[in-house]
Amino acid sequence: MKLLRAERELRAGGPLQQAVLAMLALRAGRRVGPDELVDGLWGDAPPNHAVGTLRNYAYRLRAAMGKDQDVLVSAQGGYFLNLPPEAVDVARFERLIQDAGDASSEGDLVKARQLYEQALPLWRGVPLAGVAGPHAQRTRDRLQQLHLDTRLAALRCADGLGDHARVAAELEPLLAAHPLREDLRALHMRALHRAGRTADALAAFTRARRVLADELGIDPGHELTNLRDQILTGQNPARPQLARPGPASAAASAGRPLARPRQLPPVPADLTGRDDLRQAVTDALAPGRDHVPVAVLSGMGGVGKSVLALDAAHRRHADYPDGQLYADLDAAPGEVLLDFLVGLGMPLADVPATLSARAAAYRSLLADRRVLVVLDNASGTSQILPLLPATPGTAALVTSRRRVLPVPGARRFEVPLPTEAEAVAMLSRFAGPEVAASAQERAELARLCGRLPLALRILGTRIAARPERGLAAMLARLSDPERRLTELRAGDLSVEASLKPGYAALAPDQARALRRCALLPAAGFGLPAAASLLNLPEPDAEDLLDQLVDAALLEPHGIDHYRVHDLVRLFVQQAVRREEPAGQTALTLVR
Repeated sequence: MKLLRAERELRAGGPLQQAVLAMLALRAGRRVGPDELVDGLWGDAPPNHAVGTLRNYAYRLRAAMGKDQDVLVSAQGGYFLNLPPEAVDVARFERLIQDAGDASSEGDLVKARQLYEQALPLWRGVPLAGVAGPHAQRTRDRLQQLHLDTRLAALRCADGLGDHARVAAELEPLLAAHPLREDLRALHMRALHRAGRTADALAAFTRARRVLADELGIDPGHELTNLRDQILTGQNPARPQLARPGPASAAASAGRPLARPRQLPPVPADLTGRDDLRQAVTDALAPGRDHVPVAVLSGMGGVGKSVLALDAAHRRHADYPDGQLYADLDAAPGEVLLDFLVGLGMPLADVPATLSARAAAYRSLLADRRVLVVLDNASGTSQILPLLPATPGTAALVTSRRRVLPVPGARRFEVPLPTEAEAVAMLSRFAGPEVAASAQERAELARLCGRLPLALRILGTRIAARPERGLAAMLARLSDPERRLTELRAGDLSVEASLKPGYAALAPDQARALRRCALLPAAGFGLPAAASLLNLPEPDAEDLLDQLVDAALLEPHGIDHYRVHDLVRLFVQQAVRREEPAGQTALTLVR
């Protein structure tokens, strides 16, 4: 990120200080409150003196601005940059592409191309490179998507002006970087055909079908299929409506955006088992004539909720042709709504400032549209209610570790551990067929992984990377309880990391209860034993245990029996050694 004055670059400071400047620049002329700044810099883990640190950053930024110190203005505990939006490249970029979209809608492709040619050179490398914080990361992701959509809109414009050969050539690197974008593939096919390369256009369809089947397990959508049929029957493929890049324009006739966001992450190609559950979730997302289908998947960390949700969403994507929105809910609802509104076509400058206004605008944009919304890793009902669509034709799919997540009208699916046979099949698929092992070894490894899909995937990845070791060596490593969690790590994947957020979110009395439950026999325990261990009356102990069940860190077995999953037990026993005095642990067990 660069701060310029009279073409001279000023020192913007370290990554977090730059993050403050970025948040203010993206809202140039509008106040940004301290809560929003703190959330954008540190997310859910701000330091003890976050507001004081913010003041220091503001002081240093003013010092860096020299004689222009009055540009950074304090207001009601927050700050704003007293600058016109045109002073920020992002605002200029968005204004130009909005004007280009207007020109396209009016049929003036020459003007639209000129505006795109002015906008795209403003793009210089990775946006907010080196800037820290969750807000910067979300903005990076959004702007990179916006840049891709703008390049696509510019190419559509060039194709409409007859520059088919250039469009086909420039799409090649974009397709290599974004192989799952069907809109890119459709434009590529159309440009090839219009450039006289009909055989290449049909070969491009074959490649698209193979990639979508291998990566997502789906067939090409209606646009690609219809385009293929038109080419085969000798028809001249209809020119697509020139939509704005997301953010997209309002349709002249309907007054709503033309953007059709495709935000779903891919589903792993090696997804295995749970066929009945996968089908049930998919069925729950069938479009409703007079209601909004909502499905909620809950279960412990690493059990595969997100993968199952994405699988169902991709299976249903054809039923929601106006777009699929996706958010990993590690951000506040207001930030998620900002991303959704921009993805649906609202210019960033028009996004309302308050949560309620953003929610109202969001539901207005979804009215009369067929859109599927996937909300991953929800922590509470209040987090997701502003994000739920409200009109028939839309649907929502939510995942959460919480077993009790009240959502009006939702169908609830508890995602259990896979069966022993499914767990063994998962491990075999993840490890690869070339790894020779007995059925007994595979079954024992699946047991040591607690049949947890995340653990099975990590283990399979490690085995596939070193097949010469065989399964016996890994079996010996996992058999040591002290090493098991350490072994269940591969790259960014870690069973321990998947369990930390749930444990960290517990209240002190809940965490203490879980640590003590981890001392009880692995086969399970009853309520009387737990009450004695916790030194509480049975009704109070039951309340605590039910809270742990709701957090998916304790498994219910019958009416008043419970069990700690083997890997959760190992994780919590580490916490016992860190947080419980040894003498206290001994006294607890005696009691």
